Amino acid sequence: MKIRDIVIPNANNGPNESWEFINYVDTGSCTKNEISHLQKIKRGFYPSRAKRIVNKNDIIISTVRPNQCHYAIIKEPMENMVVSTGFTVLTPKENVIPEYLYFFLTQETITKRLSILAEGATTSYPSITPDDILDIEINLPDLDYQKLVVDVLWPIEEKIILIKKINTELENLAKTIYNYWFVQFDFPNEEGKPYKTSGGEMVWNEELKREIPKGWKFDSLKRLFEIQSGYPFESEDYRKKGDYKLITIKNVQDGFLNTNETDFIEFLPKNLPDYCKLKLGDLLMSLTGNVGRVCIVTEENLLLNQRVGVVNPQNQCLAFTYFTLQSDFIVKTLKKIATGSNQKNLSPIEAGEEKALLPDENIMKLFEKKTKPFFDMILKNQRENQELIKLRDFLLPMLMNGQVKVKSEAKEQLSMAAEPQVKYGK
Repeated sequence: MKIRDIVIPNANNGPNESWEFINYVDTGSCTKNEISHLQKIKRGFYPSRAKRIVNKNDIIISTVRPNQCHYAIIKEPMENMVVSTGFTVLTPKENVIPEYLYFFLTQETITKRLSILAEGATTSYPSITPDDILDIEINLPDLDYQKLVVDVLWPIEEKIILIKKINTELENLAKTIYNYWFVQFDFPNEEGKPYKTSGGEMVWNEELKREIPKGWKFDSLKRLFEIQSGYPFESEDYRKKGDYKLITIKNVQDGFLNTNETDFIEFLPKNLPDYCKLKLGDLLMSLTGNVGRVCIVTEENLLLNQRVGVVNPQNQCLAFTYFTLQSDFIVKTLKKIATGSNQKNLSPIEAGEEKALLPDENIMKLFEKKTKPFFDMILKNQRENQELIKLRDFLLPMLMNGQVKVKSEAKEQLSMAAEPQVKYGK
């Protein structure tokens, strides 16, 4: 049968006229079952593409650039949740378990098939139609086998989602401390009390036209970090598979490294600088296009291509540098000094000459000590997620094709392996 036989496509259009607001998801806010940057929008300001209501167990798949994996299954819909018309919304019928259909449609083979169709489209960018999804053929097993597959794979998927949420919370905690210390100026004084609230001395800074803590300086960013540009790999050396993923500007997103779509390199050039062989915890910055985006390396075996820079913090103050580069002031500054009419380019040297408010070095080091456990846990969690993703992607096609049979004992062991092990400390 075909997918159209087992789903209702785009069943609910909206928004409802009585709603005072919507929780809106566009295609760029959803990747591999993770929804971020959900927008709460008041009535009267709805985007023109906010047309498709989603409910529990609906599956959403982007019809734009399917190779970027903008898809999800909606297990816990927000109130008045609406997605862009860039998504096809599939409501499973009674003869299919929603999670089973989600796993079927998100197999690598299906994504590649849709990507090939998208590349052949006559539109200005790679895209497919809802019919391209609905016409996919599926050999649908009975509900008992569907349940078996879901019982094996869904606990793994849930743990992947949970770890991502924990990492988001850990980063938010570190950012809260950053704002408290370096925006509100309530870092600990010598007695461990909040500096500004406890009457810490403030001095006027003429360049900033505001008071700042005594001993702080409005100084060049090169005092904080150095940026080294990536290596100019030759396009003829790119491969579809290989030992090393190649990191380009498209992979550096706001606050996270997206390696869903990468080329590969099989052999390392003899003159490749050591810093281009990226390490866990390296800080990256985009230098072309949407310049100034920063993220932390959370995978191994990655190589740095040109127009992406690795940011080397002075005095190993990674966390302070990371959050400073994400601040509105620095983001606007870097975009302002970028040059180029068609595509903006940021010079690492010129970026280092720009100024920012920099605290006493001891305060930076204290912040690093305070937040290092958060970043260590984020990296540890990310490595665990990579192993879970490998396990899921290994099992998925074989279970879908009936190449393996899972006994109840093995199913129980897999479920136990996917049980959340990460717990919050104090």
